[in-house]
Amino acid sequence: WEEMIVEQWTLLAGVRGEWLRTRAGAVASEFGPPPVLADQIAFNGTNRRKTDSWADATVAVRFTPDEQNRLELGVALKQRAPSLVERYLWTPLNASAGMADGRTYLGDPNLSPERSIEVGFSYSHNADRWTFQFSPFYQSVRNFIEGAPITRLDPNGRPVLQFHNQCRAELYGTELGASYSLSQHWTLQATASMVRGKNRETGDNLYRIPPLTGLVSLTYDDSVWQWIVEGEFADTQNRVASFNDEQTTSGYGLLNLRLARMLGEQLRVEVGVENVFDKQYANHLSGVNRVGGSAVVVGDRIPGTLRSFYINANWQF
Repeated sequence: WEEMIVEQWTLLAGVRGEWLRTRAGAVASEFGPPPVLADQIAFNGTNRRKTDSWADATVAVRFTPDEQNRLELGVALKQRAPSLVERYLWTPLNASAGMADGRTYLGDPNLSPERSIEVGFSYSHNADRWTFQFSPFYQSVRNFIEGAPITRLDPNGRPVLQFHNQCRAELYGTELGASYSLSQHWTLQATASMVRGKNRETGDNLYRIPPLTGLVSLTYDDSVWQWIVEGEFADTQNRVASFNDEQTTSGYGLLNLRLARMLGEQLRVEVGVENVFDKQYANHLSGVNRVGGSAVVVGDRIPGTLRSFYINANWQF
C-alpha cells in the first residue's frame, strides 16, 4: 500500500505471509566408517518433516521536500527458514562441505527460522552536476543461523561446524554513493560500503563478514567513445570470528582500465585490462583451498585474478 498522506510525505506499507514445508527421506549408506553409519542412524531417527509459517511486514515513510532531496525511513520485520543444507546435511564429509570456506559442516533438522527487525534510513540529493546517497542500516536477528564448532573433528583435525541457532546477532553498516560531472563528458563517481556483525550471545564477531570496500572511477563519454579509469579497494579485515578460527585478510587496491566505442547505432565494442599492476590479493569472502598438491597452500584463500585482458561486443537489434 502506497499513499501520499500529506504534501511531500508518502507512506508505504506491506505485509506478506509465507508457509513452507520441507522433508527428507531416510538416508542409506551401506559403506562408510563407523561415524558415518552412526550419523545415518541418528539422522533417520529424527523428525525430518518440518513446517514453518510466518508473516513479514514493512513500513516506510518518505519525505520529499523538493526535487533535489529525498529522505526515507523504513522498519521491517522479516523471517528466514533454514535452508535444506542447514537443516538436512546429515554427515560432515569433505564432499558435503559446500561452503567454500575450508571447513566441514553438519546440519540440524531442529533449526528454527531466523527472525529479524531491520531499520534503514536513506538520504539522496540530486543536483545539476552532482548526486549523493547515504544509506545506513541496523538489523537485529533472533535465532541467527551459523556454524559453531563441536567436539567432533574433521579429517584435517579441525572442529566440525554444526549449524545451530544463536540467541541474537546484530548487523549494521552503511552504503555511500556519489558522482560529480566535471564537464560535459567527464564524470567522477565513487561508492563505498561497510558492514559489521556481532554475535550478542558470545560477544564474538560474526563469521564471513566483508570488510570496508569501495570503487572510484573517472569516465569520459561522448556517446561514441567511452574511457574508464577505475580503482577498486578493500580494507584489511581483522574483525573475524575467533570461535570459528576465521583468518584475517589484507587490504588491497586494484586498477582497471576500460575502453569502449560505438560502431554505428547498434554495435558496441569494449576492451579492458583488469588488475593492471598484476596485484596479488585475496577477497575475504573467497573460497579456501582444501586440495593438496596445488600452487595454493591448503587453508589459504583462493587468490584473486591477476592481470587479465578482455574484449566483448554488444549488438542491439
